[in-house]
Amino acid sequence: MSTRISRSLPLERLVVAVIVLAGSRLPAAMAAPPPLLLPLETRYAQTLEGLTLTGSYRYFTDMELQEADRFDGWSLDLDLSLPLNDRFQLWLSLPVYTRGQARLTNPGQPDTGREIDIKGNGGVYNFTTLNFEHQLGFARDSGYNLGYYLGLGMVVDPLDTSAAKGDVYNHRGRMTQGGVKLDGTAWGDSIRWLGNFGLRWYWQTDDLSPSGDNFTYFDLKGAAIFPAWGEGVHPVIEATYLGDFGQYNALTLSPELILTLGPDLSLKAGIPVGLGGEGNQLGATAQFSYRF
Repeated sequence: MSTRISRSLPLERLVVAVIVLAGSRLPAAMAAPPPLLLPLETRYAQTLEGLTLTGSYRYFTDMELQEADRFDGWSLDLDLSLPLNDRFQLWLSLPVYTRGQARLTNPGQPDTGREIDIKGNGGVYNFTTLNFEHQLGFARDSGYNLGYYLGLGMVVDPLDTSAAKGDVYNHRGRMTQGGVKLDGTAWGDSIRWLGNFGLRWYWQTDDLSPSGDNFTYFDLKGAAIFPAWGEGVHPVIEATYLGDFGQYNALTLSPELILTLGPDLSLKAGIPVGLGGEGNQLGATAQFSYRF
């Protein structure tokens, strides 16, 4: 028998063997990425495995603002998550457009009580925000992932109105936020759960919140992702709360579906149902996430 590798083991077989051997020794972070099972609102404590873009369409009803109520409309926004390594990540949140109608409640306006149009290249309570995320604990060590986030946001563009005096809403202001994130699995790893427990500090805002121009809101979110129905369709239940447990409360419960189209693309839809308060009373959300 010849000792030459080229006769007993062709070159292509040798290459395949090396790739298989190397792949078997790769750490989990370098293995094939899992499907993009991202809920509509709640974020994982675990760092994502690649640059990920999320785009959202949100329809909302009966929201209350500082100088208007019965605000019905829709908005578009983008999120970009950039992992720096397996522990650190940057997250940019960008409100793109908001449009709707509301009833003017400002007693200083001659058309108080009438319907006005509201529109602009911005958001309502979501400012353009850059966040830093840090994963502290890993599921392989403790059974769950643990992390925190810190962010700073500002109003980039106001919301114009058709009020008689040409008033503009949410035309200034700053926001900083921070919180703790957790995620893990339950019931034999069949259910994925996520929880975010944060605070938002708003200051120097105007024509935004019934709470005034400077206020602090709790920002609480939780989600459970259930096993797939058929080919890649995962049911989700998600709850969110934004408010101060006093003057402003926006509590929603949202049944959702996530459709995974391969490992790097998912399409999502949900119906947020308001459970009282001043926030969205009944809405619809459509969202995509793509990992580059």
